[in-house]
Amino acid sequence: MNDQRQPHTARGVSRRAVGLGLCCCLAIAVGEPYTVMVLHSSPMAADFSTGAALFLFLLLTLLLNPLAHLLTGSRLHRGELATAYIMMIVACAIPSWGFTINLVPLMAGFFYFATPENNWAELIHPYVPEWLVVSDPQVVGKFFEGGAQGEAVPWDAWFLPLLAWCCIAFSVYCVTLCLLVVLRKQWMERERLLFPLATLSLEMCDSKGASISPPSSAIPSLGSAS
Repeated sequence: MNDQRQPHTARGVSRRAVGLGLCCCLAIAVGEPYTVMVLHSSPMAADFSTGAALFLFLLLTLLLNPLAHLLTGSRLHRGELATAYIMMIVACAIPSWGFTINLVPLMAGFFYFATPENNWAELIHPYVPEWLVVSDPQVVGKFFEGGAQGEAVPWDAWFLPLLAWCCIAFSVYCVTLCLLVVLRKQWMERERLLFPLATLSLEMCDSKGASISPPSSAIPSLGSAS
């Protein structure tokens, strides 16, 4: 049985790994803006930090994965855990200050904060494409000041700008991944960079550590690895 699973383990990308990664990404996408904008608590994914991903990965490796192994005899292997963690750290850069919380107010702020004193109407507005921003005065005002109780969000005014920025963001991520592929050999094989920020997560998903043993035996293995 172990021999049959070995190629699957080496590949790392599986349906259950991707599904688990998507669930964790959804939790980050919902939880991070809620904690920052509603609860006004400490951010877990601000400015490209990966605290939320590391916290969820800690729960996964020390609790959920060993528990699933004890109950069902099946567990996520090292490559699958790495796949889920990579998806989570990418998700941390999107819903908070790294991207969305800065971008969405900017889309409407060009018009809301325009005054005769700063002269934005003549200096900035002519050079901003209409499909990149929300320019309807009523929609802009309700975004910053709030609408009536129970009033629906005017998604029709936001749809085109959001779609355009999603395409731009997707292109930026694709270009970034391509650059990383180009630089990977230089960084990993020639310069042999250590990537210390990834050391903890790699130790946590080690097949000899927390991904197999129950929580009580996983904690000493992490301590010995450090």
